[in-house]
Amino acid sequence: MKKRSKKLIGSIIIILYLIIYALIAMKIGTEILNQTSAILQTVYYGISGIVWIIPVMIIMKKIEK
Repeated sequence: MKKRSKKLIGSIIIILYLIIYALIAMKIGTEILNQTSAILQTVYYGISGIVWIIPVMIIMKKIEK
């Protein structure tokens, strides 16, 4: 597969992943953590705001190969 095609497919996968990840993270934050303390919510949103980077970095490394 050409590098240009890999970049296009990888970019589409990353965009779809981020949309789905953000929707799931918001759903968990609003539905499940709504009744919890502000500290727990802050920790959750902090962790979920960082964790998305790991799969995106893996996808980006695969694109560059």
